[in-house]
Amino acid sequence: MLISTNFYVVTGTNAAEIHASTVQGRPWKQNSDYDAETTWNAKCAFNYQQVGGAVFSLSSFEVKATATVTLPRWVPPKGYEMDRDLAARWWQYLKGLSRHEQGHVQIVREAALEIERRLSALPGFSSVKELTAVANRTAKETIDEAHKREQDYDQETQHGLTQGAFFPHGSVKATQSD
Repeated sequence: MLISTNFYVVTGTNAAEIHASTVQGRPWKQNSDYDAETTWNAKCAFNYQQVGGAVFSLSSFEVKATATVTLPRWVPPKGYEMDRDLAARWWQYLKGLSRHEQGHVQIVREAALEIERRLSALPGFSSVKELTAVANRTAKETIDEAHKREQDYDQETQHGLTQGAFFPHGSVKATQSD
């Protein structure tokens, strides 16, 4: 599986400025209110063979899955004297955001493995057309199930809030003493 990570730049010298820059800097700001995004794709290619004169089965197949994770990257202005508490809160946030997006990547990994498992289990068919239709439908159904799992995952985690994907976090010192 090929995974890539992209970043968009946010700036600011305090939590309010950083938050506003994050909202403004999101590449998908017209479509979503979230600070990070994982997009993915899974494609299948397969070859078939004729067995016993009348039965067609998969002789080989390849499942290629790709995922792109896009996260914010805070770049403080030149000459800014770093506020350690603010920086620690940013890193807590980024860690929670990354954890959440890696959950999406894991769903993609599992979907690709499930496609492979299901294609391996396909029986023989009386025509190439039937074999191709079933193999394509199997892959599509598995991908659709993965999209549903992502929706459930986002609902369970409140789009990452339960994993620490919110900014600004409270004071780091107060969080550490809880």
